[in-house]
Amino acid sequence: MELRVADTVVQVAPADGGRIAQLTIDGHDLLWDDPTGGPRGGPTEWGCYPMVPWAGRLGNARFVWEGEEIHLDPLFAPHAIHGTAFRRPWDVVGADGTSVELTCPLDWPLGGSAGSVIRLGEATLTWELSATAGRRSMPVSLGWHPWFRRPVELDVAFVGMYAKGSDGLPDGRVVPPPPPPWDDCFVHPEHPPRLRSGPVRLEITSDCSHWVVFTERDYAVCVEPQTAPPDAVHLGCVHVLAPGETLTRQMTWAWS
Repeated sequence: MELRVADTVVQVAPADGGRIAQLTIDGHDLLWDDPTGGPRGGPTEWGCYPMVPWAGRLGNARFVWEGEEIHLDPLFAPHAIHGTAFRRPWDVVGADGTSVELTCPLDWPLGGSAGSVIRLGEATLTWELSATAGRRSMPVSLGWHPWFRRPVELDVAFVGMYAKGSDGLPDGRVVPPPPPPWDDCFVHPEHPPRLRSGPVRLEITSDCSHWVVFTERDYAVCVEPQTAPPDAVHLGCVHVLAPGETLTRQMTWAWS
């Protein structure tokens, strides 16, 4: 499915996790779009996809909720990663030439659903993502995972970063950020994350409070707004939705 404004084209792939497969500005592709590429390939490694009902890694692919042990697919063994919706087809609720609305059931024991609205403007792309609880309460974190194709110049600065334990998960401590390379979760940006890809200068803004930055691939970098750090349910900083309640956040890419 294609959204277009002037010389900007967005390829949306409802069947591939409701992701943006490619953003092309004046003939320049910004996203890594090869699902077979990279060291692991597969659905975690390309485009820009929604992370819901959790963002990032979830420790040992299980947690206890209301007295029940919830087991998840250890896609990043031994951990679960990036939610469930990026591996499911999304249904198109409505679309025109510049926007699309999608929805998807959440494929985990606690039920619920996700919603997505992508809107393309003259020099902006705005993506609204939501999670709604079903008949049960549920812990939720959500976010977006873009793979920006290298070569790219990255301009990010944060006040703090979550320290990680030997399991690669945040341990709850916030420390001063070290130099890159990074596969880390940051807080308190000093300015909106920016990047330059060829002739395009792009700025990322969001009402999310956390940012994961991943620079350990030679073909792409990731700048991921999230509502909480990875493993938020075990850190005790996850959003809790009552039955029927919705959490909504927004991300905007603006370019020149």
